[in-house]
Amino acid sequence: MTAILSKPSKTKILRGGHTPKHQNLREVLLEQIGSGELGSGQRVPSESELIAQFQVSNTTVRRCLNDLAREGYIHRQRGRGSFVSELAATALHASFGILCTSIAASSAAPSFTAQLTGLEKFASESGDRVELFTTRGLERANRPAHALAQLVQKRELKGLFIISPIPSAWFSELTNGAFPLVSVNIDYPDLDIPRVLGDTESLAFLAGNHLIDLGHRRIAAMLGHMRQTASTIPGAAVRAQAGLDRLVATHPGVQTQTILYDYFDKDATRRQIADLLRHGPQCPTALIVTEDTLARSAWDLAAEAGLNVPADLSIISLQGMAPNYGLTTCICNYDNFCWRASRIMEQLVSGERPARLRELVGGSLRVGQSTGSCRKSDPCV
Repeated sequence: MTAILSKPSKTKILRGGHTPKHQNLREVLLEQIGSGELGSGQRVPSESELIAQFQVSNTTVRRCLNDLAREGYIHRQRGRGSFVSELAATALHASFGILCTSIAASSAAPSFTAQLTGLEKFASESGDRVELFTTRGLERANRPAHALAQLVQKRELKGLFIISPIPSAWFSELTNGAFPLVSVNIDYPDLDIPRVLGDTESLAFLAGNHLIDLGHRRIAAMLGHMRQTASTIPGAAVRAQAGLDRLVATHPGVQTQTILYDYFDKDATRRQIADLLRHGPQCPTALIVTEDTLARSAWDLAAEAGLNVPADLSIISLQGMAPNYGLTTCICNYDNFCWRASRIMEQLVSGERPARLRELVGGSLRVGQSTGSCRKSDPCV
């Protein structure tokens, strides 16, 4: 029995881009298995058939088939070919989708990876599976909302988690059809969908109060943003800024300075920190940042500038995901965060409406070695 792969749109994704060709071919075959075009026990096209159809080398094909065999999606029989494993189609059926702007965020923000891991964990505990989608194709579409609705229909998804700031208009066709959507750490006040958000406003206020208790009155904050962020969508940086504004209103005489940095431009961010610390007597005595890796970089740059942490500069991270760094951090339980998002999705799929559309997940302060008493005699000068 010879399997036939449909040719439209499949061939072109093997050309161009930065993804290796054997991985692109793997995704094509997995999609065919997941959709049922290649059913359990069915013969996968031979190496020569795949080479001819997709115009790739035999090395690409062999590497792809070896990967699929190692992962258990196919089994290979000498002299007969490759066949779809009995449970492969069931394993590949994606029950839920996760939509983000770029997978590159995973290398920039550990919280991104924590969200992916947590959502997949709780979905799998219920016997479901999640699949990651990026907006790259939607950005090129004439009608992104229609393209997204078509994607959901094609993949037969039961629900979609949103973990990046994406224009709310792109969800118009899904919300009109009451499709289950849950936003994770991205606020959409103009959409009637559930949002589970880290209470970054309270965490920033908590961090600021800790520094004020230590005598600091001049506090800087490095708040991350993404190039793709739509300006109308309140992200974590917006909520953190609200916490700093509340801090200033509560404590007259406290000065705060906010610096926005790009998650994806590490070199530019390091330059921003270095410039901040060059101001000598006028530089802040404390720094609040939104991620542990940035806090660690700030610690190193402070040393290069001749400043001692925490004697000359106290540092707090709002992320709290790297305890080995010895930082003072605000801890957010991402397991609890993702569990709540998953439970809300279950409610939506079953036809229930959550009691609240906007849930905030708080955290606690863990004091480490990066904060201490302000030793400047007049820190407000």
